[in-house]
Amino acid sequence: MRKNLVLAKERSRGSALVMAIFALVLISGMGTALLFLSRNEARMSQTSLRLKKAFYLAEAGVEDARTTLFLTNGEGPFGDDLETAAGVDLAIDFDPNDLRATYSADGNVTGLIGFGDDVPLRSMTSLDTSDNPGWYAAFLTNDPVEGVATTADANDRVMITGVGAGADRSLELVQAIIRPYQFIPSVPSAAVTLLGPLPSYNNGNSNAQAHTGNDCGVTGGAYAPIVGTVGAGASAQVQAGMVRADTFESGPYVEQSTIGDLTNPADPIVADSGHGTIDPVWEDCEALKEIMLTLALNADYYCNSDTDACSIPSTGPNDVVFIDGDLSGTPPGAYSGILAITGSLVYNGNTGWDGVIMAIGEGSILRSGGGTGLPSGAVIMAAIDPTPDGPNADKSDWCTTPPDGFGSVQYDTTGAGNSEVEWCTGNINSANSTRSYRVVEFLQR
Repeated sequence: MRKNLVLAKERSRGSALVMAIFALVLISGMGTALLFLSRNEARMSQTSLRLKKAFYLAEAGVEDARTTLFLTNGEGPFGDDLETAAGVDLAIDFDPNDLRATYSADGNVTGLIGFGDDVPLRSMTSLDTSDNPGWYAAFLTNDPVEGVATTADANDRVMITGVGAGADRSLELVQAIIRPYQFIPSVPSAAVTLLGPLPSYNNGNSNAQAHTGNDCGVTGGAYAPIVGTVGAGASAQVQAGMVRADTFESGPYVEQSTIGDLTNPADPIVADSGHGTIDPVWEDCEALKEIMLTLALNADYYCNSDTDACSIPSTGPNDVVFIDGDLSGTPPGAYSGILAITGSLVYNGNTGWDGVIMAIGEGSILRSGGGTGLPSGAVIMAAIDPTPDGPNADKSDWCTTPPDGFGSVQYDTTGAGNSEVEWCTGNINSANSTRSYRVVEFLQR
């Protein structure tokens, strides 16, 4: 019996030893697997960080190139820039798939290959001189709509390809299509544009006034409607409100025929002047609200008439004046730029403005008193604030008038004197200049 017990104990010890060895092997295997996974995760994390860094470098290339192009080109067309990018053979050979970075013996990027004789918009540039340096470059091509290899640009859109490279041989490419950006899109071709239904229009009975759609008053050149409306009913309403129709002249058109429905391509003056119909953005109330908010944020002079006594400061053609509320008693003189006002505008007969006046909100303009003031450029009006309640309102009630957010504007120039109103593209373009190049599409390759 005692012998059997000893044997049983020895067998039990042997089984325990086998189990212990098995457990040790299992734990060791799990530890090895966890160590492998941890090292793999670390490698993946490092790879991800390298690629992210290269991506941000490529973005930096796009932004640097966008700024460089704007500073050198400004409002000019992109055709000459594309020709420069094409190189000696005047053909854009650039293909992102062919790009490769070259490296020195110590791992630093020395340049790029694979773009033929094309000229980079931004050559390889070092962004970081630390222990983990990075480089970027950028190339200019046309946009895919016109064909990236073409050097003739007709739609004012081009594409910038940014390349980011690291000392770890990471390489990333991003592409951005850019276009010139103005605060006001596609200014309607009319001296005065009255948006919305059935505008109230009164040009007064002074026979000394002059209303011209001739570009900057030059007879025999380009012309446009003196008053542009949205819809035939609105045109008829303006024609009925004309007091001295004999003071209206635009190209071969006189009197009531100078009023055009900007939404109708068959309207005689709209068709014959050749400017096309109004951009649909001007019929979108929410879009108008966004334009006004953008102007308020970027104004060189902002005034809230609830808290300040607003006046027009001395301005230049590139300035934006934003009056949040009403403005009245404007002093005589010549001003320029963009004047945006949400309330009513009452101006002196001797006050002139070269550029764009946007009375959008209450949509009310009154010229009072005699004088020789000349609004030269474009006036755009829209009544999209149904219950004008002051500039401190958050404008949440704008665009709530059924059915499309537009009410009836009030335009009254009953003041005496020989003041004029004229359409002038030179003043419009000076006021609504290109402010930057905006990215409209973005792609990571």
